[in-house]
Amino acid sequence: MEQQRAAQGQQGCGGILLYHMGKCLAFFANSLGECHAIKAELIALKKGHTIARELGVKYLEVLVDNMACSKLKTAEPTSFGQNQHIAAQCKKIMSRTDWIVILSHFYREANRTGDWLANRGVENDIPTQTDLYSLLGLVAILHDDISGATFTRIVRM
Repeated sequence: MEQQRAAQGQQGCGGILLYHMGKCLAFFANSLGECHAIKAELIALKKGHTIARELGVKYLEVLVDNMACSKLKTAEPTSFGQNQHIAAQCKKIMSRTDWIVILSHFYREANRTGDWLANRGVENDIPTQTDLYSLLGLVAILHDDISGATFTRIVRM
């Protein structure tokens, strides 16, 4: 659902909510300015959960590519250091009894959609939307993620 991405010291977050068969329910991308990557992950997680609650979702499976965030349901918020308040808010939202939230880790290579949205968020805010076709390029990337296609990333050292 969510993702963060650093670009020239700036952070963005983005996420997409899909029905179980891959149809888009909503997506978002936001600029966060300068902050730590874990804070961007937690903000995206909180925003995704908030959108899901507003849309009346009763069963939510969250896939995150940050290992620390994937353990949020069982971790103590204090383990997130200066971001413990955001972590505690996320835990509170996830622990409500009127819905089921499953939080799982998956690899960044399988999350090009979240990466793409986070990069757009660094550039400018994209308000919560439901029309995938409003963002050129997103549909093809989402198709790759849903079909299980992965691509090698080149990292400059």
